[in-house]
Amino acid sequence: METTFERFPVFCLAFLTALRQMSTVGDSLRFSLSWGCTLYPIADVLICLNSDILSPRWIWTVPITTIVGGGAADFPTMLYTIVSDAAPRSKRAGAFVVLTTAPVLGRFASAPALYWLMNYGEWHCVLFAIAAWFPALLIIMMVPETLHIKESLEESRLNAPASSAFSQSFAAALRSKLQSMSKTAAASLRQMFWEDSKLCLLLLSTLSLEVGRFLVVGILPQYMTKRYELAWKEASLWLAIKSVLQVVVGLLFLPIASQHLTKAGMPAVTKDAWVARIGLLLAMAGYIIAGLADRLLLFLVGTVISSFSIGVEPAMRSLLIATAPNSGSGALFSTLQVMLSLGIITAGPIIAASFRLGLHMDQEWLGIPLLLSSIVMPPTATLLFALKFKDSSGRIALDRDPDSGDNE
Repeated sequence: METTFERFPVFCLAFLTALRQMSTVGDSLRFSLSWGCTLYPIADVLICLNSDILSPRWIWTVPITTIVGGGAADFPTMLYTIVSDAAPRSKRAGAFVVLTTAPVLGRFASAPALYWLMNYGEWHCVLFAIAAWFPALLIIMMVPETLHIKESLEESRLNAPASSAFSQSFAAALRSKLQSMSKTAAASLRQMFWEDSKLCLLLLSTLSLEVGRFLVVGILPQYMTKRYELAWKEASLWLAIKSVLQVVVGLLFLPIASQHLTKAGMPAVTKDAWVARIGLLLAMAGYIIAGLADRLLLFLVGTVISSFSIGVEPAMRSLLIATAPNSGSGALFSTLQVMLSLGIITAGPIIAASFRLGLHMDQEWLGIPLLLSSIVMPPTATLLFALKFKDSSGRIALDRDPDSGDNE
């Protein structure tokens, strides 16, 4: 349930804050606002270390730290936005696959580290995870700028409250900034949800996709410990097999297949559509097998099959850009992050209720969350097979305020 609570600040604030950040500040400043992802575990540790003073229920208030830039939830949004601005159309999906595979590679590396550190206690694992965040954020803030926006006279006028603070009150400057953000958000939302039906359907489909994905990700280690009577560190080690396969698929199989399809003359958007379609079918088949498996070996077969779905998320992001090249990368990915956060918020109570139901029933029903995942994903798969995607221009529009002129 803590994961569900941590998504509320992102859901409420991600669109407005990220939309503005993507448009007017540099990459380094945008990533510096992601320090919330480091503040989050630090606050957790402080509460747990002072459990004699603070109630464990204070853990539920920790997600308020994600207001600082959205924390870890908005961090990938910023990465995807920068890559979408810099990468050409033909290489965009491949770059997204690499971004999706990188965290999997990190989870694979963390599995043996977790197995070893657990021998010395849980705190070593937590402190190691916190320490890993700091160099990551420092390195990413050293990346050169990828997007340079020329400031027009109209933009200079809009930025006037910041430069003439002596002549204008703070309240007036804040009111002007909020009005500008609200106008930008309203224009982007209207374009994405009312003026483009295909884009609206794709964005809504990511909601069911994320619900289905999190129903598995949020319960898999606990499911293995209960169903197959494994220790937590043993479950993490077995799950490393899935991480290995996802890395192989993401960094080897998909790029090779994409290269051959490109040589065969298949458009990039068509490739992305088929990667998403086939990946969803394999994910549903794998989750059904894993949810019904009465033996660990059969469960691993299901996880192996579902590993081939790693290309679904980057393919969906690429399809969104191809569907709405004029929506702006910052606005589009910020809206997508809101939809993904809403999916996790929805999946949290479903996981708790379904797993609790499985515990009260026979042990064979512990896999109810995995089976539910294979039920909520078919609408997205059906939509992907029904929609026709056409190739569009290679570059997407920059995010601008509605009254700042035309997009370049």
